[in-house]
Amino acid sequence: MSNKLQVKIKSATRTHFDGEAFSITSYNDTGVFDVLPQHANFITVIKDRVIVNKGMKDQVEVKVENGVLSVKGDRVNVYLGF
Repeated sequence: MSNKLQVKIKSATRTHFDGEAFSITSYNDTGVFDVLPQHANFITVIKDRVIVNKGMKDQVEVKVENGVLSVKGDRVNVYLGF
């Protein structure tokens, strides 16, 4: 049982984030959503931004025009600019 997510955020030209996080927050057409460890498998088109919560007040925010976020197990992959 894991208490962290393995997160990778990539675009065609670079890796924006590759590491562990406690949670992910992003936005899709229905609004804001969070991904926590042990989340159900999930895929969605995202917009606006992705916020990676690495722990108390330590976060990374990546701006998103368009992208796809997928969750499988405790792995989150975000592909930007599809």
